[in-house]
Amino acid sequence: MVKRREKKLLTKHGTNNIKELVKLWAAEGIDMLLQDLQEIFTYHPPTDGQVEKYVQIREKAKELAILIHGVTPPSREQSLAITHLQTCVMFANAAIAIHGRNSNSISH
Repeated sequence: MVKRREKKLLTKHGTNNIKELVKLWAAEGIDMLLQDLQEIFTYHPPTDGQVEKYVQIREKAKELAILIHGVTPPSREQSLAITHLQTCVMFANAAIAIHGRNSNSISH
């Protein structure tokens, strides 16, 4: 599956060949890194539907955190499990903010 960034490069360089794209990425490696950093460290205000996705992720994570708290003994491992769950939520929300402008919504 071709990612959105790859599609942009394919379009930009008029190619539909992934191997050619990889060569282009190597040639533009530094520029791509700077573009990635610019995108990562830019504020991305929520668009329609994104707030609901953040809420869905936090609610499911909260359910799991409560389960972890309820079935595991208080310990360093329990704290780490909950900390890593917080990290997971943070990165999932970042994925939506940075790359989720046109992503499909999740429904349950």
